[in-house]
Amino acid sequence: MMKKWIFRTAVGCAGVVLVAIAALLLFRWMNPEPKAQGRKLSEWLVQLRDSNPAKREEARLAVISMGREAIPYLTNQLTKPPNALQKAARAAFKHAPESLKVSLGRIYRPPNEVLNKHMALQAIGILGTNGAAAVPTVGEVLRQPDVALTSAAAMTLVYLGTNSLPELIAALDDGDFNIRSHACYALAMLQTNAAPAVPRLGEIVVDERGVIAATAATTLARIGEPAIPILKDFLKHTNATVRRWGLVALGQVNPPARSTLPELMQAANDADAGVRAGAVRAVGTIDRTSAESAAVLLRALDDHNGEVRAAAAGGFTVRPRLVRENQDRFYKMLGDEVVNVRALAATAIGQTGEHAAGAVPQLTRMLDDTNEVVRASAARALSTITNSAELVKGRGPERRFEMRDQ
Repeated sequence: MMKKWIFRTAVGCAGVVLVAIAALLLFRWMNPEPKAQGRKLSEWLVQLRDSNPAKREEARLAVISMGREAIPYLTNQLTKPPNALQKAARAAFKHAPESLKVSLGRIYRPPNEVLNKHMALQAIGILGTNGAAAVPTVGEVLRQPDVALTSAAAMTLVYLGTNSLPELIAALDDGDFNIRSHACYALAMLQTNAAPAVPRLGEIVVDERGVIAATAATTLARIGEPAIPILKDFLKHTNATVRRWGLVALGQVNPPARSTLPELMQAANDADAGVRAGAVRAVGTIDRTSAESAAVLLRALDDHNGEVRAAAAGGFTVRPRLVRENQDRFYKMLGDEVVNVRALAATAIGQTGEHAAGAVPQLTRMLDDTNEVVRASAARALSTITNSAELVKGRGPERRFEMRDQ
């Protein structure tokens, strides 16, 4: 009885395997793998990862030559379900003796499956906008739990251009932070072309907290000019954190954000110190010349909050004339209790060159400051002042300032 059962089982398994092989051969006959220069696409995919740059370039050109013809094969590599042979191997695995399980496992769990997907994504990215038909499939890979594949899929969607926007915007609603953050990264890479994503990104900044809100705000900054209206709206929000994100983003959208200077200058008077600091920083970044922005920075130097004073001092590192005109105030800042204020004041003073000779004794003492950043800033300022003085005199220095070990 047992022998009959074993024989029937063996015959049944053999039949399933034969059917699977036949189905696989039929599938390959009906869906031939594209070729270039007499070589299969799968061979070119492997060569894309060759250590030789010339070989990689040859493979890249081969993929491009296949164009849209390569899309069906590549998308199948990304999401293909188990074929009949793999299904049969999986079904037989549970009942097979231990000696056969390793071989069967190799059939239905290919060891290079993830690598093959990476290579397929790379090839689709090489096709650029010609790979538009692959967008939905790459969007599926973006939502897979494998973080490395998610990252690769996001980059591929960037190469596919604006065709990818629906998938990327939809991914912003995914429950997985990694998927959402990679979608933000891809949208940021698309810059102004990602304008349709601005409303959803704005909702994330307003409604959510933590890293994803920061990521969305950064993405809005990279999108640039199309995001300015919503960033201006952030400045009116009742939540100080939202106002801060708006200021951080606007500070990076330069020069288009110059149109928001009136709102930024008003925000420099905000009750929240973080908002004031962000506004001062943005004003100093966007407008480095006007008297109005100079007034905002000078007023912020007297703020009771150290972060605000540091933001103001940073704005003066590119305005040496104003530093010279307010020399005493900056010399006083060298003794500020806040590390960043001392460091940035030293940098600003150093930019005035030989005009800062009066600060040399204090800067020299700062070489012994307890903070490494302050010591480095003082050393750079002394070096700039020394070199500037030598150039003005047109001769060797009468004495050199001693640069101590940092």
